[in-house]
Amino acid sequence: MKAVYDAFLSKTKEEKVPTIGTRHGSPITYSKDDFLTPRSVAAKLKEPIENVKAAMKKLQFNRAIFGLNGRKANVVVTLGSNHGIYLHPMALDILKEYLEKQKAKA
Repeated sequence: MKAVYDAFLSKTKEEKVPTIGTRHGSPITYSKDDFLTPRSVAAKLKEPIENVKAAMKKLQFNRAIFGLNGRKANVVVTLGSNHGIYLHPMALDILKEYLEKQKAKA
């Protein structure tokens, strides 16, 4: 079990990671239906599904986080044991920026 202090962003960490919302905003809960599959992300961004899936796997492997109302949130999560990977609903812009950086490198 993670310690409670690990769930919050410190002020120095908050400057380094992308943040959404205010520090003292109310926590938002999401259902499983709110999280985006690689197929739905590819349709929204009009990108090939292979590129999106590879980017999501890379972000999950690197444990990419962002700040959501002063708390840490994973960009890509696994919901259950056999359900695959999902993108956090508020992290669509982060994945879009990551894909643009990958295109610039190629």
